[in-house]
Amino acid sequence: MGSRDSFRPTRWGPSGPSTPNQLIIHPGGTLAGSGNITANVSNGGLLEPGESLGTLQINGSYNQDPGGLLSIEIAARDSVDQLSITGNVSLSGTVLAIMLNDYLPSVLDTFDILNTSGGTISGLPSVMSIQPKDHVLILEPIINDSTLRLQVMDLFLLADMSADGSINNLDIFPFLIALQAIDEIDFPNQYPDGKYHAADMNRDSMIDFFDVDFFIHRLAASTGQNPEDLGSLVPESATALWLLSFLILPCRSNHSRRTTSAPIR
Repeated sequence: MGSRDSFRPTRWGPSGPSTPNQLIIHPGGTLAGSGNITANVSNGGLLEPGESLGTLQINGSYNQDPGGLLSIEIAARDSVDQLSITGNVSLSGTVLAIMLNDYLPSVLDTFDILNTSGGTISGLPSVMSIQPKDHVLILEPIINDSTLRLQVMDLFLLADMSADGSINNLDIFPFLIALQAIDEIDFPNQYPDGKYHAADMNRDSMIDFFDVDFFIHRLAASTGQNPEDLGSLVPESATALWLLSFLILPCRSNHSRRTTSAPIR
């Protein structure tokens, strides 16, 4: 793969101008593909190893800036994009994990996504994931010696607030709690066994009134009820929930809370 000393917002393929020293991916720029780069790489934009799935080899060091994004596709435990580096690695910014074909891993599964054969790894990026259909996936970055891996910390159904493996009337009460909870730390104090992130129905990393209508219709679809009939499931809670759907303002209320792990669609 070619490299360039001033990498502009352009997607470069296997060929292109090269320098032996440094390749800079500027904000808005993209470097994608598999093969070998002989340069020290600084990523302030988007780096996508592999062609669909594959490995990108960097013969040099790798630095990921706070605004840098490393995109990794995952199709199975043994089918993962990888970034292989010979020098030192300094990490900040974000890793974006993309589960292909709605692949559902198991809790505590790990995926090796970056390694260095002749250097050390410092820093730790945040992780976001493009969520599998109808599920919430929570991943955590872990550094083990010379390897950065992602570990599955949790996986559950969207709207399954009670964490019983199905979407039913038992999810209404914890959903209401999530709406008024200060944040994901406050939520377990009121409902210890629930799944706070399951309430982010519209996948915007916020738990607020904009999730109510999505929740009502997902609950209705799962229980075979019409949305208007939800009051018959748990009268008081369902009625309050239904009323909330009519109180949504054109702009977000001051009570909106952003989730810290920020899973995205």
